[in-house]
Amino acid sequence: MRGLLRRTDARHIALLTIVAVAIWLPRAMALDRTVTPDEHIWLARSANFYYALAHADLAGTLQFIHPGVTVMWVGAAAFLVDYPSYVLDAPGQVHQWFDSSLTDVLREHGRAPLELLIASRNALVIAHTIVLAVAFLQAIKLIGRGPATIGFLLIALNPFHIGLSQLLHLDAMTGNLMFLSALALLNYRFRGQRRSHLLVSAVAAGLAWLTRSPALFLIPFAGFVLLTMLAGEWRHQPRFDARRLWRLSRAYLGWAALGLSVFVLLWPAMWVVPGEILKKMYLVTFRMASEGHELPLFYAGNIVRGDPGALFYPVTYLWRTTPVSLIGLALAAALLSVPRVRLIRSRSRGPVIMLSLFGILFIIFMSLGAKKFDRYLLPAYPPLDLVAGVGWFTLVNWLWHRPRVLIRAASPAIIALAIGAQALTAGLAYPYYLGYYNPILGGVDAASEEMMLGWGEGLDQIARHLNALPNADRLQVLTRAWPSTLSYFLEGDLVFTKFAADMRTVAAWLSSDYYVLYVTETQRELVPPALIRYFAGREPIMIARVQGFPYAYLYDLQDAPLPAYLVRNDPCATDFGNAVRFLAYVWGDEPATPSDEIEVTFYFHTLAPIEQATRVRARLLSRDGRLISAEEAVLRPSDGSGGIRSATYNFLIPRGMSPETSRFALTVYDPLTGKAVQAEDTQTDRSRGRTARLRC
Repeated sequence: MRGLLRRTDARHIALLTIVAVAIWLPRAMALDRTVTPDEHIWLARSANFYYALAHADLAGTLQFIHPGVTVMWVGAAAFLVDYPSYVLDAPGQVHQWFDSSLTDVLREHGRAPLELLIASRNALVIAHTIVLAVAFLQAIKLIGRGPATIGFLLIALNPFHIGLSQLLHLDAMTGNLMFLSALALLNYRFRGQRRSHLLVSAVAAGLAWLTRSPALFLIPFAGFVLLTMLAGEWRHQPRFDARRLWRLSRAYLGWAALGLSVFVLLWPAMWVVPGEILKKMYLVTFRMASEGHELPLFYAGNIVRGDPGALFYPVTYLWRTTPVSLIGLALAAALLSVPRVRLIRSRSRGPVIMLSLFGILFIIFMSLGAKKFDRYLLPAYPPLDLVAGVGWFTLVNWLWHRPRVLIRAASPAIIALAIGAQALTAGLAYPYYLGYYNPILGGVDAASEEMMLGWGEGLDQIARHLNALPNADRLQVLTRAWPSTLSYFLEGDLVFTKFAADMRTVAAWLSSDYYVLYVTETQRELVPPALIRYFAGREPIMIARVQGFPYAYLYDLQDAPLPAYLVRNDPCATDFGNAVRFLAYVWGDEPATPSDEIEVTFYFHTLAPIEQATRVRARLLSRDGRLISAEEAVLRPSDGSGGIRSATYNFLIPRGMSPETSRFALTVYDPLTGKAVQAEDTQTDRSRGRTARLRC
């Protein structure tokens, strides 16, 4: 008997090792290839969480109401190991939303933001591995070694799950903790009602609630599972028994109370401001459920504002799951639904049905909300992959017990083929796992016509290309894509613009060397269609591809003409005679001391050849029109029209003056006569006099 137990333990340890390595290895690779737009926020929140703990600021551990506490604990641990002196170097809590707020502190002390992000990701990957390893042990008890091993290998090698598990973000941790809680709860339901199972489920549920609010789905699901226990007992003894009802109610209340205790104990802010936290969680969760995303989405080939509809999650599941998982689910569904056929063992049928219901009910639950993203559905993937594993195992087990030797011999090959196909799917998606889309539906090429692509994948390729150019640290790159995704890789300066119809957009364009156009911008029309048409007529100097599909385009702006629509929409544009058109100005860096001068660059569009150097006088005015300073510069001669010329001025400005509290007036002098040229508003053709006060 002891020998049998030792062999059983050895098998468990061997299988656990295989599964843990399969989970950890693909998630620990290529952590430096993609930065998603939300991760700089969670890195800042982790830094603030660490700072608050170190300074005993309990209320400061309330960073947001997702609440994301488990991710911040892991991120804070990464800071403690990789940069323990951060709490001494930081001036206080950094701004969550502004990427530069944290990165400036890190770079000031010689730390690269990407280095801290990778350290936090590594810590989170280890946490995922531990949670899923414990879940695997629960699954062995629930459905047996074979089905659990196959199912967990499908989970471990699911590209979408890998991609989200690599990030300093909430979705994977939420899904994994919910999965663990559900497995332990089902063990309590089907495997002897042991308190240890209920304990594991409650702790995992509390941790899931600390991660993201959709984990509250566990509350009604747990009630449903326990009610099925009551229904099962009623079938055997169809009479009302108050003691039976009280026993299940006590188990449910104890489960909820323990989960709530974990929620409170591991979030120090709950110790001091519990009312504020619960109120905000309720209000924000309700708002997110009732309102769609603030930006338009791309779905089913259309731009969608608000709720994309009830079919969004079923459709996205088909796009993001794998062929192996779909076939396994079909096998499990067929084996469960065929009457009088009991190929799935009777002790496993109930758990398999419950795991299937978990995935289906969670899809319905999430479909009730208006704000939808494909990653929000991740908690449904592990239980459904586990059910798929049951389907594959049952098929092979049935073949193994056939009398024909060849059929029996084929069964291990089928399992190897299924796991190998899942591994190949993940391998082909490497290193941009988030760019995976189901090849049965046509892969990323077909998905580009139906689904929203791009969450930062491929932008590292753009950065590497720019970083290899001469004077890379002096380049200025313009983009409408998420600045944090590029800034973690780029050595030069990054300028973000929403392409509003104002002078700042024109100034940003004229002062930049390159533009990065990203797939999400074009799908969601986050940039004006006129700009997309403009770039369609130009040749990019580089294209970044993900799974072979173009995700990002790099354009050279140094010799590119200004798009005509930008000039038409620039309220500050002013013509001076038939020679030059003023377009925009750009303030330089704020002076280190009040006595230093500040540099201001003015940009002009040549309407005709400039045969001689042309004087331009710039007057710096206060907001009420008082003259502060006046300087002159010249525009260099040009051989043709349509080019861009600039004039740079150095102004000594009073303390407290800024672009918001100042104005400029310009005068352009005819190089032949020396007289001031008449100015005209480009939008109205009205005269602005010989000295035009700029309206920007």
